[in-house]
This record gives sequence, structure tokens and C-alpha cells, in this order.
Amino acid sequence: MYEEGNGHGPGSDLDALKAYLMAEILYDPSQDDDTIITNFLNTYYSEKVAPFVRTYMDVMHGSIADTNYYMRENFDHTAAFLTPIALLSSAEALQHGLKLTDTGSKYHQRVQVAKLAVYYPILLRWDEMHSFATNHSLAWPIEATKEDALNWFVSFGSSLKPRPL
Repeated sequence: MYEEGNGHGPGSDLDALKAYLMAEILYDPSQDDDTIITNFLNTYYSEKVAPFVRTYMDVMHGSIADTNYYMRENFDHTAAFLTPIALLSSAEALQHGLKLTDTGSKYHQRVQVAKLAVYYPILLRWDEMHSFATNHSLAWPIEATKEDALNWFVSFGSSLKPRPL
């Protein structure tokens, strides 16, 4: 059995969920993966916030299916499945979930970590994303300016402690 988890440090996309799911399935392969994921989301993010993280996951999975994207180990910020609607919908879902947490709580920080994976491609494609939102009359789900969004991203991302090797 070969499995691979996050070896790059904190802030990788849903790394805690991936590690937990792998451990549970390795322990008992007969378990239902959706049940494991649901239980994890309810516990790790809270029952109030879990539906919004699940929405983010479902939007990304749907976009992968819609674009017939073959998921590899690495992809860049222009990968076909990272469509403006998928990124903006995901950011909106995570923002809604964040509003249900208490600032400074472990749940608040965990949702912010999940936001990093969505903010990164939005920041790199800011003009495209902002134009798409404007042209489709979508609410802008993150900070109003690129500078403010980048400042949050850098500040929060740098606050995460690297894991020891």
C-alpha cells in the first residue's frame, strides 16, 4: 500500500481531512468514505460550518467533472477546473462558514486555512475573477481590493507554524 499525504507544511488544501480519511480507510477499508468525511467535517469544522466546507468540496469536484480535468499531483492556478464560478462560489461558501465561527476559535482558524487554497488562484487571476463577478452580477466574496486580500493571505499564511520533518 502506498499513500502520500501533505509533506509541504500547513495550509495545503484540506490536508487534515486527507490524512484522516487515509488513516481511517487503511484501518478499516470496509468503511464508507462519505460517512468518514461527513463525520470529520462536523467534528473538525463544527456542525454549523461543515455544510459550507462541503459546498466548497462539492463545487470543486463538480468543476473537475465538468471540465474533465485529470487531477495530477501538481497543477497551477490556471488549471481548467479552477473556473471563475468554481473559485468565486467556493470563496463565498467558505466566507459564509467563517461568519458562523467565533474569531480566534480553532474552527475560525481551520476555515481560514481552507480559504488559502481558494485565495491563491483568485489573487493570481484577480482581474479575470473581478471582471467575471462584475459581468455576471455576482457578489464579490473576498476583500474589496487585491492589496487587502493579499495582505490577509500573507499575514495569515505566515502565522501558520511549519510542521517538523
